[in-house]
Amino acid sequence: MFLKTILIACNIITCYNICMKKLYILILFIVISSIIFAGGTKEIRTIGFKGAVDYLEGDVFINGNSAVVGSSVEDGDVISTEKDSSCEIIFNQGNIFHLEEETLIEIKWAENRININKGAMGSVFSKLKKLIPQGEVLTLSTPSAAAGVRGTAFYIRVEDEKNTYICTCNGSLKLSAGDEIIQTETQYHKAYRFTQVGEDIRVSSAGLLYHKDEDMDKLASRIDQAIPWVKSSY
Repeated sequence: MFLKTILIACNIITCYNICMKKLYILILFIVISSIIFAGGTKEIRTIGFKGAVDYLEGDVFINGNSAVVGSSVEDGDVISTEKDSSCEIIFNQGNIFHLEEETLIEIKWAENRININKGAMGSVFSKLKKLIPQGEVLTLSTPSAAAGVRGTAFYIRVEDEKNTYICTCNGSLKLSAGDEIIQTETQYHKAYRFTQVGEDIRVSSAGLLYHKDEDMDKLASRIDQAIPWVKSSY
């Protein structure tokens, strides 16, 4: 009888140890899963969200492959439009790009950067903070200038390899080229031309070119936004 009691006690202890081991494994699994999930969320936050082609006309390519309405646009993608072609890309339902014909851009969310290598792009950003880390700036780079964006409507055209036209349509941009830095803030179009002369960049005021109020209004309406214009003589 005594021996039987000891065996029963041993079985109970063994079962207890097994249960405790399983509990420890379960807790460890939950902790590791939480860390991985949190890390994954942070990574997505860092490199921006996927975008999608919302409209296109003509021949548009993503990484050399033909795009269609609904094609996804991700970090690292290269988007190009051919002659007589254009497209619109929406990110996070609150940020939109309109790429005109013969345009080439590179999406670099991991670097908080978009490279505009040629062509022209109009944009309206209303939810930029959901694409890049809070407090940081999205940089738009061209061969001769760069613009820092915190949320605004703007238009950029690479006129040629030495000239870039940048218009702050509504909002603010921090423009830079070489040692030249220009902080623009306006409610109705303020444009500059950046011209490379030798190793220097010359900056000059430019008028309202290539785009109109109606173009930017139409773009904003695609993401259910309205640009708060305060018109003045240009």
